[in-house]
Order: sequence, then C-alpha cells, then structure tokens
Amino acid sequence: MNWHSFQCHFCGGDKCRHEDFNKTVGNPAIYGLHSNYVTDNIIASQRLSSRLIQQHDIYAQFKKHKVFAIVNLQERGEHPHCGDGNLIESGFSYSPEEVMSHNINFYNFFWRDMSTPSNAQYVMNIMHVMHSDIEKGGKVLVHCHAGLGRTGLIIACYLLYSKFSNTPEEAINFTRQHRAKSIQTQNQVNYVYIFHEYLIKSKCVFPLEKQTLKDSMFRQRCYLSGEPYRVLRNIPKIIDCVCKILSQSRKSCSDINQIIKRNQSYIIEDPDRQHNDQLLLSDIKNRINDDDWGILSMIDDRLDLGFCLLFDWLSTLSEPILSDKNIQDMLEMYDQIRDTSINLTIQLLVSRCDVGKVECEIIARMTTGLHNLCSMTSASNEPQVGIELCCLVLSKLTNTVLKKNNPLCTLFFQTTILKK
Repeated sequence: MNWHSFQCHFCGGDKCRHEDFNKTVGNPAIYGLHSNYVTDNIIASQRLSSRLIQQHDIYAQFKKHKVFAIVNLQERGEHPHCGDGNLIESGFSYSPEEVMSHNINFYNFFWRDMSTPSNAQYVMNIMHVMHSDIEKGGKVLVHCHAGLGRTGLIIACYLLYSKFSNTPEEAINFTRQHRAKSIQTQNQVNYVYIFHEYLIKSKCVFPLEKQTLKDSMFRQRCYLSGEPYRVLRNIPKIIDCVCKILSQSRKSCSDINQIIKRNQSYIIEDPDRQHNDQLLLSDIKNRINDDDWGILSMIDDRLDLGFCLLFDWLSTLSEPILSDKNIQDMLEMYDQIRDTSINLTIQLLVSRCDVGKVECEIIARMTTGLHNLCSMTSASNEPQVGIELCCLVLSKLTNTVLKKNNPLCTLFFQTTILKK
C-alpha cells in the first residue's frame, strides 16, 4: 500500500467525510461542493469530481459566479480511493482539460497533504496567478483534497499578499472564520508567518543593510508579475517611478540650484523644515517598502525630495552603479571618440564599458528623467546649472565626488537635452 492509498483510510474511503457538501457550514459557495467564500473573490473548496461536476452542473455555476480559475494544490494520484476516486488519464478526480475547455484557467501547484511548500517563492508564484485572474474581475476557486489545510494556507497567504490582512494572525483567523477547521497543522500555521517574512523582504526597496544591485533586482523580479514584471524587468522600480516624475517637471533654475545645494550637503537654511523633511522622507520610504507607490504623488512639487529618494536608494547599494574603472574607461573612450563623426552620448560610453544591462538602463532612464530640467537650464542660458545637476547625479551613480569640469558631466548634460 502506497502513501496515497494509506491516506484514504483516515478519510473514510468512498464515503470520504471531506467530500460531502452537506457538511458545509452555512450555504455552500458552489452547490454540490463543500465550499465557502472566504472573500468576495476567493472560494475554498473540496476537490471536484467528474460526477459532481455533471450532477450539479458545476460549470454553469462557475459561469454564474464568474469563477475564472481553479488552483489545484493536489499531487497527481493522491487520495485515490476517497469519494469518486481519480481518473486514470489525469491522476485527479476530474479532467483539467475539460475545465480549460470551458474557458476556466487551471493551475496545479502541489505538495504533500498535511505538509507545507518547499519554498516561499513557490507560494509567491501561486499569488501571482491568483492575482492575475482576480485583477480581471474574476473569482478563484482553491482546492486541495478537503479544502482545509493546503487550501487554507494558500488563502491566508493571499490575504497577506493582497493586503486584505495586515498580519499572519489576522489572515489565519479570517480564513478560519470563513472556512471552518482550515489550516490544520501547526506547521501550516507557522508557514503563513514564514511567507509573511518573505513577502516583506521581497517588497523591501530601502533595506536597513547594504544590498547588491543584483539582490535588489532579484527581489523585485520575485515580487512583480504580469505587465509590471515585463516593464520593470531590467530597471529598479524606484528609478523608473521617480524619473517619470522628474521628466514632467517644469522647475526654474533657482529651484534646481536649491536641489543641488540640498543634495550636496543635506543642509538647508530652515532646521525645522529639514527635520520635517527627514520625517517625511522616512515615511515615504516606509510606505514604498510596503508597496504603497502612490505615496510618490507627494513629491510632484518637491523634486528635492525626489532626488533625495534616488540618492538614498543608491546609497543602499554595496557597489556603485559605475565603478572607478568604468569612469576611467569612459574618459579614455571620450578622448578617442570626441573628434570623430560618431554621435557621442553618455549611453554610448556606458554601453562600451563592462557594465550590466540593468546599470545601462539606469543611466538611460536618468538621462530621460533629467531631460526637462536640463533643457530648461539650457533655454535659460544657464547651462552651468544643468551641468552641475548632472555632475551631482553622476557623482551619486559613481559614489565619488566629480568636479563639474569633468568632461563626462558635460557629456551627461548634453545627452539629457537631446530629444527624448
């Protein structure tokens, strides 16, 4: 007798106590299935079977309830003697192909009954597919065998992922209130806390300790999904978002001088304002770390804070975006190319150095972000202000103090004022 068959002895075999919708507390979410709505768009359920699907017209109910997807957490072949048993061709108690033929998405993420997933990113991937269908206005039905242990674990994790719940305890309690006896073992309870910690780390943009750019991008790629993942695959979200705000700016030269002055020394004339700004920056960073990017609207009229955010993020990196060797190589190439017919830009020099794709994208995004500010200084016949701003940015990217007469600062400025 294998493990899967052994499990059935504890469930009741063909009279499995977990596959009886009459045991549902309250009205079943889907008639014919032991199922409950946990939230307005998530259903916890026992496993389906071909017989139940036909007998209770489950697909018609799915259409009525706008169920867009089924998340199956079972291993193939598990609980083979429970209820209606498993189909030979699929290894499940129903046909995934038949499900998909009714325009319902089917996902199978599995691990052994009564246990926990092997790693938190596996659960994050489940969060991504659930969120995709829920974002489209659909509902997701999650099931394992009984729809209690693994199902409850995943739903509690989604409540944290979607910010429906703020703490693991809240998520677990809410899930159990709406799906009685769910999250069955202490290990499953503990895993919700483990996932919560992983979620916090994955969202974190401003960590307390130094981070490598590679680690920062790895976390971002693990957390994002869908279109945001595609768009931000090779650019840190903080760079992308702040540079978009900078690119819409219409500040004056005096405003830019204030930005330069503040970010060169972090000293402003009004100590009270300095203190308040530091508190505001701290709050913005904490909100970003909790994936609340809407908070950036506060810097639309405070570009000095926008630059502070960029530079604070750069200061979290253990290595600069451009190394001393990169700068030296760029200066040498500058001397070789400047009198030729080649269209010389800062991106061209960076691309010819030993610089990664993400670093190149950061430089390119910075030049786009600074376009309006630098173009305005040029139009106002004060290009030195724009050059000084570019020198400040380049110094932060290299983690060294560059003088504004450095030819790379001038080239950076000239690149920014090119047509976007």
